[in-house]
Amino acid sequence: MSRTRIYGAVRFSIRVVILLSLLLLCWGLVRECYARWYLDGFLTAVVPLEGTPQQKVEAVLDWMRHFPGRRASEPPAPSDSYRDPVGDLGYAELLGNCGTSATVLLAAADRLGIKARRLLLMDENYHNVHVATELLIDGRWVVADALYRTFLKDRRGRLLTKEELRIPQVFQEATSSIPGYDPAYKYGRVVHISAGSVPVLGGYLRRALDSLRPGWDDSPFLSQMASRSSLAQVVLSSLLLIFSLAARLFLNRYGAARLGISHIRLRDRLLRALSGFFSLTA
Repeated sequence: MSRTRIYGAVRFSIRVVILLSLLLLCWGLVRECYARWYLDGFLTAVVPLEGTPQQKVEAVLDWMRHFPGRRASEPPAPSDSYRDPVGDLGYAELLGNCGTSATVLLAAADRLGIKARRLLLMDENYHNVHVATELLIDGRWVVADALYRTFLKDRRGRLLTKEELRIPQVFQEATSSIPGYDPAYKYGRVVHISAGSVPVLGGYLRRALDSLRPGWDDSPFLSQMASRSSLAQVVLSSLLLIFSLAARLFLNRYGAARLGISHIRLRDRLLRALSGFFSLTA
């Protein structure tokens, strides 16, 4: 196959990728805007307007503790991979799952202007056993457990951090008053983003990222992406669009320099079309 044919095939493929990324970006923006609109309406009805950040989060947790009737049918996707806070609010089964309950709390905190991130509790083999939430309140990253609908507090009612919960006495004091709390949900090993979902390469990927940039998974934005599929779709499709546009620009320059193939810019095509239209109507 000649270089010209290969060039044409690659250029066509890049056009397809640009079109697909645009469609994905538009659909992701629609989903994300709808989710934000829905959450804003939900929070307006649930959260006190003049409350402190802690009071606002506690209002959301209280609603989850006493939520009105929800659909009892099977959710449209497995609860362990469902990442749509609007859908999570619609099913009783999902509000009873630690991962999807954390998704609701994370999305609500984001709309309330409170920084929040997922907190994955791991066992000795670094398998995820539970999902909690960290929220930045009064300058401290404190822990809330959306499954049990509560902040973790000491005997005096002070909110606790994950570092404090690693102390056995503090952990026992904070969890002994939570009905049905599983003592296996400890805070000795925690991460914010799990790379285990990446087949085969997940462990290597985490070690590489940890060595290149320690603390990379502390970002609240990454936690929002990991818990909201619509936001992840917007970000990833935007990156794909930028990459494909850059690839097209590079390919056009390569074609002009090496193959002698020149392309008329879209701007020039539009100018020619407009000038032709006005010359006909004159």
